[in-house]
Amino acid sequence: MLLAQLDRQLSQQTKEVDEIFSFILKCNQPSPQSSAEVVKLKEIAQLEYRSYDGPRPFLTEEEVGALSVLQGTLTQSERKEIERHVAHTFEFLSKIPWSRSLKNVPSIAWSHHEKLDGSGYPRGLLHNQIPLQARIMTICDIYDALTASDRPYKAAISSDAAFSYLERQGKEGKLDSELVGIFTKEEVYQVTQPRSTIRKIA
Repeated sequence: MLLAQLDRQLSQQTKEVDEIFSFILKCNQPSPQSSAEVVKLKEIAQLEYRSYDGPRPFLTEEEVGALSVLQGTLTQSERKEIERHVAHTFEFLSKIPWSRSLKNVPSIAWSHHEKLDGSGYPRGLLHNQIPLQARIMTICDIYDALTASDRPYKAAISSDAAFSYLERQGKEGKLDSELVGIFTKEEVYQVTQPRSTIRKIA
């Protein structure tokens, strides 16, 4: 009788742990979490299990934070670290002795993640502060990031979906809508150089 009762308890506990593990795996997927899921994660963090070195929480505070990202897949500290790549690029390019016609390359690269409404990074520049070349580069960079099939952290989306995203960004005042229109109408995204040509030139 006692063994049967213990067996039922073990079976129930195993089932509960499996459900918690499945939920955590779901939250670890690159999709935004709802407020209800964040609450559940915090509840799970209050649970403990016995380890060889004493009781441990099911989830640490850091793990809850990483699993509770409401938009995107990065925590604030991770996003800030990623965004530093623009400053590193500027510092690196600034050390190159550019010719007079290319002297603005560092500042163009430094500004290609800026948005017209000041919501970009790393400096939060506004429309008139962003070089025209950087505004063009921003549109090309976003399109490439959305449609690229070689990104291990996300699936590529269709060109039409990417165009719709760019147009929305233009209407929201984040991208130069006139340049977005030119990019789409003139099919700038199709102007690529074959690898074979590059090899011959090299």
